[in-house]
Amino acid sequence: NKAWSKALSAISGVTFVAPTVKFYSTSTKSPCGRLNSAYPASYCTGDRTLYFSRAAYLQGRYYRTSVAQFVMHEYAHHVQELVSIFDSSDALAESAAVTTRRIELQAHCMAHYAMTHSSIGFGAADRRDAEYQFDYTTDARGHGSPKAERYWGVRGLQAGNVGACNTWKAKASVVK
Repeated sequence: NKAWSKALSAISGVTFVAPTVKFYSTSTKSPCGRLNSAYPASYCTGDRTLYFSRAAYLQGRYYRTSVAQFVMHEYAHHVQELVSIFDSSDALAESAAVTTRRIELQAHCMAHYAMTHSSIGFGAADRRDAEYQFDYTTDARGHGSPKAERYWGVRGLQAGNVGACNTWKAKASVVK
């Protein structure tokens, strides 16, 4: 909360509000619909809440920063909500699938930027683990292909500022 509050205070007209965080075992209701462990972490704009199922934490056994990655990705969606990315994206003249991938890949990039600029001690082994994960996706249509996840993930890891995660100025082919 502290880091994003500070970053967003520099943007005129944006007021930082911390998200609500809810945990659930196998499924739960939200204003965005029923959530379950098929997608272990979600953000709902309807109540500005980060939702995490037990499955999100079980995946923590795969590599040290996997839980941090889930949390930072969903938190990035909260930041997108605060700066009106979701409202602005409704006006785009492109397919909904491309717009969804822009949103998801921007959050992916922002999460990796946040991991390298946080106090979690993100080191060389963590970077190798993250880059290994870029080659796997269970939702290429919604979250981007492994090639796009690698491009935006590496961009986030190498970025000097979060502006490097601007998927909105990228060609559609870079968010495929």
